[in-house]
Amino acid sequence: MSTMKLNSAEEDDEVTDVSADIFQLMASCFKLQDLLQTSVDSVENYGVVELKKLLKQACCSQEITTNVLVQYEICKSRLVALLDDQENPMLRNVEQFCHETHQCSSECNVKHYKDCEQFQKLKEPRVVISLKFYHLFLREKDLYTGIEDFLHFFLQCATKTHAEGVAESMGNYVEMHSDKRRGLDISDVGLEARIHWNGPPIHYATRLGELALDQHFGGRRRWHFVTKNNKGKSVVTKRLEKEKPRLPFY
Repeated sequence: MSTMKLNSAEEDDEVTDVSADIFQLMASCFKLQDLLQTSVDSVENYGVVELKKLLKQACCSQEITTNVLVQYEICKSRLVALLDDQENPMLRNVEQFCHETHQCSSECNVKHYKDCEQFQKLKEPRVVISLKFYHLFLREKDLYTGIEDFLHFFLQCATKTHAEGVAESMGNYVEMHSDKRRGLDISDVGLEARIHWNGPPIHYATRLGELALDQHFGGRRRWHFVTKNNKGKSVVTKRLEKEKPRLPFY
């Protein structure tokens, strides 16, 4: 998994305007229905400018930017191939969940939605649900191998949205840090929750902690305490360090 760095990507005429709304940028490069409606000759260029703007806003290094853009092209080709192959075994049991189904309205003229002849039937022409297909890429090795950097960046973008699941998870993080016994004001709770949400897991946070202390004290030699490398790790931290991640991009 790649680590985002705090140095800007190389300047490019196409990405000078980074003030565009992040959600609109995400929709413009991650929405599969728009990709499917793009002509074959234009697929290669679909979403590239918007993705470059997102990468610039994330302050990604030039190396990470290049890797994500290259893997984005691979991901698009795999998505198109997957959607064109209706007999693919990966879609066999999830087709009903990966496409939008009929939603009953007053035009259906039925007393109960289950009485509608179109109840739970797929819309025609079919409309894909983007996140459902991306979920396949997060669990099928044949799909995610070779595009780990792109998927990692995609997940970072997804956790910055205002989706219900994201908002509820963020609320849980705030609650974890707002214990009354700690005596923190709301601004401190917000800062801690922000670091917890955006930062690495505790067993990967050694480098982040060192950089934060360097910034706070003005350098490693000015730390006002003594520490020994690897001597302050808990039993849980040591166990987590030994565990192999189930997927390579979380």
